[in-house]
Amino acid sequence: MEKIDLYLKKLFTINRYLKNLEFNMQQPIDLQTSQYNLYIINKDIIGYYLYSDMYQSVDTYINNNINKEISIEDFKSRNTITNFDDVDGEMIKTFIEPEELMIKNVKFFNNFFIVDDKFLQSFFGDENNININKIVNKQTFIGKEGIFIVDSIKNEQEEYKKYIYFIKSMPKISLEEFRINKIYIFNDISEFESEFNNYMKGKTAEKYFAIRNFINKGGIYNIIDNAKRIGLYIHIDRIENYEDKEETNENRNYLEKFLSN
Repeated sequence: MEKIDLYLKKLFTINRYLKNLEFNMQQPIDLQTSQYNLYIINKDIIGYYLYSDMYQSVDTYINNNINKEISIEDFKSRNTITNFDDVDGEMIKTFIEPEELMIKNVKFFNNFFIVDDKFLQSFFGDENNININKIVNKQTFIGKEGIFIVDSIKNEQEEYKKYIYFIKSMPKISLEEFRINKIYIFNDISEFESEFNNYMKGKTAEKYFAIRNFINKGGIYNIIDNAKRIGLYIHIDRIENYEDKEETNENRNYLEKFLSN
C-alpha cells in the first residue's frame, strides 16, 4: 500500500471512530451491556491528524456521500493531493503513553483519548511494531449520562478503591473538552452501580449534579445513599491549572482518610 493510502486510511479510521463515539454518547447506558474495554492513548496523536487540512477534506467527502459507497480510491479521484505530512512509526510510539497528573492527592489521566482495539490495529498497524497489550486498557461505559472510565487503585492497606473517571458527553467531539473533570471514588463497583441506577441513569450530567446538590466548582463532597456515605465526588476546576496544590484544609485530610480506610 502506498504511503498516501496508509495516511488516508488513518484519516478515514479517525472519522469513522469519532462518528461512532458521538452516536454512542447519545444513547442511554445499560451497565450490563453498554461497557467497553478501551485503550487510553495520548490525545496529541489524534489532534495531529484531526486538525490537518487533509482531514477536513476527508470529512467533507464522507459527509457529502452519506448512504453512498465511499473509498480511499474514490476520494483520491475527486481530490488533488499535492503533499501530505504523516508521522513516522518511531514518533507514533511516543504518543502511546498518556499523561498522568496528581490533583487533590488523586492521580488521573490527562491529555488523553480513548480508542478500541480495532482502531489501534487499523490506525497504527503492524508496521509500527506496537504491542497493544502494553497500552493502558480500562473498562469504560459510554452514553448520554457521560463517559465513565473504571480504574482500581490500591491503598496503603493493600485494599482496592474504585475510581470512576468522568467525561461529559458531547454531541460533537471536541478534543479541547475531552478531559476528566469529575472523579468518583467508591469502595466497591456495586456502590457505583447503585448510584448510577438510582440517580444517573437516563439523565444528563447537569440533571444528576442538580439532584445530588453537587457544587460545580473545585472541591470534594460526600456521596450519600440512605444516610450512608458510599463514596466521594471530586470536581476538578480548570482554574487549578492541573497543579497538585499543597492543601492543608479539611478537604485534603478528609480525602486521605477516606482513601486509607
